[in-house]
Amino acid sequence: MANGWKFSIRRPSDKVRDPIQGEFFAADDERDRLEALVRESVQNSLDAATSAASQRVRVRITVGEATADEVAPFMDGVWTHVGALANGLRNRPTARERCRFITIEDFETRGLEGDEAATSQSSSDKNGFFCFFRAEGVSEKQGDDRGRWGLGKTVFPRTSRINAFFGLTVRVSDGRRLLMGNIALKTRTVLEEEWTPDGWFGALRADGVVLPSAVATEQDLFARVFQLERTNEPGLSIVIPFIDAAESAAALAGMLEREVARSYFMPILAKQLEVQISHANGCQSVTADRIKQLCDSKEFPAGEVCVVTLALAVGASIVHKVAIPRCSEDRQDWRSVVLSDELAKNARDHLEAGDIVRFEVPVSLFPQSGATTQQSHFVVDCRRDELATKSVVRFVREGITISDERKAPAQGCFVALVQIDEGPLAAALGDAENPAHTKWNANSNDERMKQRYKYAPALVEFVRHAPNELLKSIYQRESAEDNFVLSDVFPAGFLEEGRQAATGEGRKKPKRTAPVAPIPQARPRLIRVEAGIAGEFAVLPGTCVLENGKNHIVRVRVAYDRQSGNPLAKWDPADFVLGIANLKARRGVRIIRCEANQLEFELQERDFEVRVQGFDNRRDLYISTAVKGATDDSAD
Repeated sequence: MANGWKFSIRRPSDKVRDPIQGEFFAADDERDRLEALVRESVQNSLDAATSAASQRVRVRITVGEATADEVAPFMDGVWTHVGALANGLRNRPTARERCRFITIEDFETRGLEGDEAATSQSSSDKNGFFCFFRAEGVSEKQGDDRGRWGLGKTVFPRTSRINAFFGLTVRVSDGRRLLMGNIALKTRTVLEEEWTPDGWFGALRADGVVLPSAVATEQDLFARVFQLERTNEPGLSIVIPFIDAAESAAALAGMLEREVARSYFMPILAKQLEVQISHANGCQSVTADRIKQLCDSKEFPAGEVCVVTLALAVGASIVHKVAIPRCSEDRQDWRSVVLSDELAKNARDHLEAGDIVRFEVPVSLFPQSGATTQQSHFVVDCRRDELATKSVVRFVREGITISDERKAPAQGCFVALVQIDEGPLAAALGDAENPAHTKWNANSNDERMKQRYKYAPALVEFVRHAPNELLKSIYQRESAEDNFVLSDVFPAGFLEEGRQAATGEGRKKPKRTAPVAPIPQARPRLIRVEAGIAGEFAVLPGTCVLENGKNHIVRVRVAYDRQSGNPLAKWDPADFVLGIANLKARRGVRIIRCEANQLEFELQERDFEVRVQGFDNRRDLYISTAVKGATDDSAD
């Protein structure tokens, strides 16, 4: 074939360069690398969606393998450079090795538009092809696009053992199909010549510019070898050859599936995105039902399950909406947001009833240019989750989960989902994201957010702290002190006689004896907790007799007590982890689960006992109980 890999000899004036921008995505393990790969590729696909709002973007990911002979036409000219000393590759393959690869294809997208022969980008023209293949740190994306840096595409070569990738694109504008490859190595010596880092797969023009292949037969062979679905449909197919992974194809497909579900559960649930993951032995669609299965199978961490479950419930349940008043100051600050007592009580009542509450939070953005103030908003979906050991929050901007932003409420047992949809706020926060789109920082991206908006750091903090500040404001207004909160523990007949009060003239009023209050009756309880022996406790029958035929589920949560804060929210697996071995004795019950710091069981007999051991006898226990099926039978 006329096309192949083309490299350039280094001129004396050329800089000796070691491409390092991929270090933004440096990963310690396989999961981190795959997470970066999934996040970058899918967000590119969502940004490239065509304008038809009724269509969802479809992404197909394939883990495949080809023989050395099959991939040989597309490795022509590369092996002398891959085998060179000091080229930056560590686990380099050989020319006779089988090629394991990952392909990522998107459909209902527009492909890489722009002049494929351009060697520079005009400030007035968007050129997706140039930015994708020929530019570093340059992006055509702006405004509401999910990507900004132009560095995200470095995750593709970083996943390859030869630091290379291919792209086969069909453009929606002209229907042309173009194939090109890119490789980045260190400056190196081959055949007694020094070579520049970058190389391209394509056809060499007379002036030294490498153009993409437009040869249909070559493109068809490429599609067959790398198992592409694309024929002439608009979009982009990325192929990563010689993937750097030791796992089997099925294991890799499973890891990719979980990363897709974790990072993009919102657009999948909203039916804006459909992802299929294939390998030699099967194909799996990541749909809402599949995400439910992953949650049920404990493939997700507990915190992720709580958030995904909340997102699923939002679409299937009645959501109570609460409009939060606008901040009274230009600089967004929660101290300037005043909630009325009625609003706080209304929200608290719904949360305590287990309802989902959607807080609609308005924000104002002030452009540095002096342009008109921009009005936007975001929403916080929140509910109490008694199965959560501590509060959990996730932030989602335009469908992509900002995975390292996790400022959870200080109050325990709440799950919150913060969503920032398309609009001015999403554009501003996109400017504040790091290259991997995992965290917000107003100083990020050359301080682009601070250059464009006044009070940029305050705006980021306003969004980041929203769940915590909302719940703090709501629950600090709880009803007045309950004088009988300990009536089950202490008798009430201990009131002292009224003391004599001195007047300003030194005279004393006669003694008055306060009337003796009636002793309040303790509420009947189905269970009681006995903690008489250090390092263990027991759950025993209370004063209320268990009725035959009644189905009562008891849930017990345990933590070491603390001087401040919610002990349950601060429980850590390093303290202890409950298991069946911790149950010193049990009778009259059916154990449902015993894990983390929670124990749940069903009462089956009136004379029941559950005794739990294995705690540090030098520390006090904080024990919370709740009974499903019994009225007002919970206590700490």
